[in-house]
Amino acid sequence: MHCARWEIEMKHVLQNMRYYRRNFIAVSIAIILGVAFVSISVQAGAIIQHTLRNTVSVQYAGADLIVSSFTGSIDDEIVSEVGDFEGVATAEKRIAVFSDAQAGSRSQYTILAPVPDAESIRNELSLDEGRFPESSGEVVLLSQLADHLNIGIGDEVGLTLYSSAVTSNTPVTLDVVGIVAGSNALAESSAPDMYGWPDQIVDWSDEFSRSTLLITTEPDVDPAPLLERIGDSGQGDLVPRTLDQQIDFVVADISNGADILGYGLLAFAIIALFVCGMVIANTFSILVAQRSRNLALLRCVGATSSQIRRSVLTEAVTLGTIASLVSIAGGLVLTNGATRILADRFPDSRIATDVGISLEATLIPFILGFGATMLAALGPANAATRVPPLAALRPTTAIALRSTVDAKRQILTLLLI
Repeated sequence: MHCARWEIEMKHVLQNMRYYRRNFIAVSIAIILGVAFVSISVQAGAIIQHTLRNTVSVQYAGADLIVSSFTGSIDDEIVSEVGDFEGVATAEKRIAVFSDAQAGSRSQYTILAPVPDAESIRNELSLDEGRFPESSGEVVLLSQLADHLNIGIGDEVGLTLYSSAVTSNTPVTLDVVGIVAGSNALAESSAPDMYGWPDQIVDWSDEFSRSTLLITTEPDVDPAPLLERIGDSGQGDLVPRTLDQQIDFVVADISNGADILGYGLLAFAIIALFVCGMVIANTFSILVAQRSRNLALLRCVGATSSQIRRSVLTEAVTLGTIASLVSIAGGLVLTNGATRILADRFPDSRIATDVGISLEATLIPFILGFGATMLAALGPANAATRVPPLAALRPTTAIALRSTVDAKRQILTLLLI
């Protein structure tokens, strides 16, 4: 009995949606635009976070554990001590020397570090061309820095070093022998963009030069005991972290613990959904007014107020579900497609193309889109229940469904969304 009644009600709903399809198409477009904006915002936020992690991870690539110091400097004795720990394959101190790089009329603040001695770490530095330094006076540059200075292999770069170990104010001249792919624009403040001969970097370092300890471990080694042992070593201000922990720390430091861009996009998306809700409420109100005679006839043949309300809400459920699913699919395709195009256009930017489809990018837009549709339809649904049966006896008044003014209003509404 209930199944037969539900089937009759669904047929009535579908007939109404076909008959007033122009109005429902306008509502569908509003829902699709609003929900797609939410889907794009959530997915773009996830892509930005993954891209940020990819960029930060470059400076630690190949290392399993990273040790930093509150004072910025790690003692050589600690490096030797940690290197002898069981389970540690290599322990390498990376010194960061601050400088200004000049080439012709161009200059840029840079950080100079020694070429990694550990093969697993050095191999993560992807040489676009050239080779690594083999003696003093040679240097490799990140491709972003080389492009900014407009120099390449065989050119010279001048360095003004900010170090008390260098007494001369004359810039040091180094030969560019290699270009390493990558950028550290979003990395932490001590991320190097130049790599030189290790002995020379040590000579240029002073008490203000920051240092980080990069550790590689033996296969299948549990990092937890090593982290605890390093933290309890002679230098009390050491902060050991795994690679993932270090990346999370730097990303949180860069973004101040908040996805500002993602929140900003989501705020605009919610505004778009609010406008979308106004369009939905207005359209359903018009539909109820146009169908007042039909609704009155239904009341005359025994339809209850709850059945009338359920009929309008079922239309909203059907419309909200279909339009939300279409908009989510379109938003994900558009976002991921644009991401791949940007990644191909800017290969050194390390834009994340392997984010996939997250639960948040599908569930949040669907809930917001479906919820906005239902909330916007509640008022018109309640208004439909107040149509008296005697309204069926009133003369039918033709309602102009299309006019120049209505067309202009629809276009303006879509532009606002």
